[in-house]
Amino acid sequence: MAHDPGGSPPPRPPHPPHVPHVPHVPPHGPPTGHGAPRWAWWVVGIVIPVVGLVVTVLTQQRPDAPQAKPPSEHAPTAAPPASTPAAPGASADGDTATDSPSPTPSATAPAILRSGTFALEPGSRADLEHGTTGKSVESPDVSWSGNDYFAALNGRVASSLKGATPTICADLIRDYSRGMARMAPSGSWFCMPTSAGHVAGLEYLGPDEDGRRQFHYIVWDMTAPSG
Repeated sequence: MAHDPGGSPPPRPPHPPHVPHVPHVPPHGPPTGHGAPRWAWWVVGIVIPVVGLVVTVLTQQRPDAPQAKPPSEHAPTAAPPASTPAAPGASADGDTATDSPSPTPSATAPAILRSGTFALEPGSRADLEHGTTGKSVESPDVSWSGNDYFAALNGRVASSLKGATPTICADLIRDYSRGMARMAPSGSWFCMPTSAGHVAGLEYLGPDEDGRRQFHYIVWDMTAPSG
């Protein structure tokens, strides 16, 4: 080594500062040295159900394991529901059948016993129950003397402005009857009882070519009200 001619030694390089030694500590702490790693827990969670399934299968396949019994041929079956009697007028499939009511005298229209036409000449009579006319009949109901009136030989006759029905005539005979009626105008209706006690309707048709008085009549099977 060369020396400075001046005789002083060269300066020494400075020393680095002293750093104390610190032991290295792992970031998650030192290993404990015991216990199972984390991956072992989810392995256990899978193995336990698998083992249980295997045990169940083996148990069911054991010959001495209890088996479900097939239904016995003699086992009692549920009794069918008791059938209730169908209501009157109802059919088995649930449809309701409508029955016609039985006819009764009050709900049945009176039957027509006789109807027709006749003509009276002065001094003649008519039997409405038998449809006969003349000056000598067995049970006369109407007579005409030759004027504008005819007589009800059973004592009651009533004019009707509403035509003639059994009900209308029965009410008129009961309330407004007289012994005679005027034959005007043509087409007028009258109500009266017959000699046999039935209700009758009489329509005046006017005179014919010979001057006789013509009538149309109806006798119903209905009892005339008493006078």
